[in-house]
This record gives sequence, C-alpha cells and structure tokens, in this order.
Amino acid sequence: MTTQVAYAQAAGKPNWSRYLGWGVLLAALAWAWQGAEMNPMTLVRDSSNMATFAADFFPPDFREWRSYLKEMLVTIQIALWGTALAIVC
Repeated sequence: MTTQVAYAQAAGKPNWSRYLGWGVLLAALAWAWQGAEMNPMTLVRDSSNMATFAADFFPPDFREWRSYLKEMLVTIQIALWGTALAIVC
C-alpha cells in the first residue's frame, strides 16, 4: 500500500480525536473569553479614552529610553517563556 492510498483511505474516515481537540480548544477559548472579561462593546463605548491614550504618545519622548529598553526586554523574556510553556504543555 502506498502512502497516497493510505492517506486517501484515512481522509474518508472521521477523525474523532481531531474533532475532540477542536472542541476542547473552542471550549478553552470560550472559557478564557469570560475570564479575560472580553467585551467588544466597551471598546466602542470608550473609544474616546483610546484616542486620548494614543495622543499621549505624540510627540515621542525618549528621555527615559533606558527604562523603555529594560521593559521591552522583560516583555521579550515573558514571550519566550510563554511560548516555551505553550509548546511543552
């Protein structure tokens, strides 16, 4: 039996573990949505606050660049650990 034949036969059968995996992923996302208090209407309703927040970035002030660099490195470190833990778990 060739690999193509095996794939063709497997493609016709439902893969319940794949469906279960997608179901678990969607359930986790729904759970995380509520836990993170996601509310898109709040973004629309409070959009003026976002405009004020964004306006405070202009003109840019780089007098505290050492602090910014330090915090950017912490963000990268957190991202690396988060990615590593996501791969392992």
